[in-house]
Amino acid sequence: MTQDELARYQSISSANRKLQFLAGHFLVRKMASRRYANQMTDWIYFIDGDNQRRLECRQPDIPGLYVSLSHSGDWIAAGISAASIGIDIETCGKPRDFIGIASHVFSESETRLLKALSPDQLARQFYLYWTLKECVAKQFGAGLKFEVSRAHSFIPSSAPDSASIFSWQCPQYVLAVSSIPNGDIETSGLCGSPERQYWLNVSA
Repeated sequence: MTQDELARYQSISSANRKLQFLAGHFLVRKMASRRYANQMTDWIYFIDGDNQRRLECRQPDIPGLYVSLSHSGDWIAAGISAASIGIDIETCGKPRDFIGIASHVFSESETRLLKALSPDQLARQFYLYWTLKECVAKQFGAGLKFEVSRAHSFIPSSAPDSASIFSWQCPQYVLAVSSIPNGDIETSGLCGSPERQYWLNVSA
């Protein structure tokens, strides 16, 4: 780890969060080293001036990468890309005031849809919308700003080549990734065989 990573690790009080931090930073280096057939120690993790998570290779002929990490429950999701990327994973088991949260974070049309769902459908659709919004915010190095998230909605795309946002709904979690349009996304470690969905981000 770099000195900045070590300082961040030492500032975490939860033992479980420490393990998640280590696992995530190990995972992105492992992914990068497999992609470029080099060593994990060849990659330096840092946060750039735009608050983007990055990996820089010690080998000068290999381009730098963008990084995104997320964890929920026992699950960790990691993404690397030559362009900015955002990833979010959420497990679906924790009870919440889904409609109350939605009224602050989601658009009016998204909240109306949630109100019409059965309790069994509500949690999964809530977490789908949440992960879509989180991954877009992470792609641009920003937190989830409620006034911004309320002004945007996600609609399914019938043209995968034009989509820049992707989601997978698994029995245990929902996963979403935001990247460049027509990006070539490779996945591994997904639970079961979830169908990939394609999304467009539009003004509400």
